[in-house]
Amino acid sequence: VREAVVSNAEYGSSGINAEYGAQCRKCSRTVDSVAGDLGFNFREYVKAGDKAAHLEEFIALKNRELDIVFISEYYDLSLVLMARRYCWTYDDISYLKSLESSSKPYVSTATKERIREFQHVDDVIYQHYNQTFWKIIEKEEGIMKDLDEFRIHNQNMHDKCVAGKEIGKF
Repeated sequence: VREAVVSNAEYGSSGINAEYGAQCRKCSRTVDSVAGDLGFNFREYVKAGDKAAHLEEFIALKNRELDIVFISEYYDLSLVLMARRYCWTYDDISYLKSLESSSKPYVSTATKERIREFQHVDDVIYQHYNQTFWKIIEKEEGIMKDLDEFRIHNQNMHDKCVAGKEIGKF
């Protein structure tokens, strides 16, 4: 299996600082793209004497600005949490999957570590919000039961709308 990994050596010093992937001609919006979407200032980060403290300050700022963050790996659980927060029904959060792949590419542990290194800022942000998400979930009594019910509801909707069973009767 061929693994595609962006390496610092491949891009040299084409951006502000290739070590942090802040900008490069071939990957400017793929390196630490979540951080960029959240408004992270890479120029300040590269210049910062204490990069860890700079990143911690950014996360603290986002914690004050964002009420909740959902994790895509836990999409259904995130939707159920959102439904609980906003008093929505399962119909309000039901969805049909689009362009879903039935196979997942193999990525070695070594490659995952290289990606984490190259995507350091995004990785730190992800780890923080993943932990925060699970702390919220742990406090939500009965949410796993609701998750099971939602998945059944969503599968029924799929069966009616896509699989041809009772088309238009959902």
